[in-house]
Amino acid sequence: MRRPLLTALVVMLLALPGCAREVKYRSLEVGQCLPASAKIVGRREAAPPIVECSSPHLYQVYDVSNLPKGPFPGVDELDHMAKQACVSTFESALGVDANALPDGVDLLYLAPTESSWKSHKDRQVECLVVFETERTGRFGRGGDL
Repeated sequence: MRRPLLTALVVMLLALPGCAREVKYRSLEVGQCLPASAKIVGRREAAPPIVECSSPHLYQVYDVSNLPKGPFPGVDELDHMAKQACVSTFESALGVDANALPDGVDLLYLAPTESSWKSHKDRQVECLVVFETERTGRFGRGGDL
């Protein structure tokens, strides 16, 4: 059984606390698709480009969840919580077993930074499917696999 590689962006996101000015982040929404030009690897892009899923895209948002309130849990625990949130909703959102993804498809999550958790009460984790190469159409339930 193939385990998804869950690209752990949270570690990279939390490594950027020294940025001079924090820009308000516009949350992604379930069902949105993002092109290869989206700069979501290593940081949350303030206003990521969104395209119709019928256009070439590299990412598809399948869930946006709020993590529990409370003090910042630390990098390792936040990483674990974000992974769990995304894996737990994968099959119900897409109709595909997260442990049996087709080749060229993986999971990716965007979690809050320590700074946004503390200053903006940001608890959102955005769960995305990422494709090895650009594709058109939706992945999962109601779309192509």
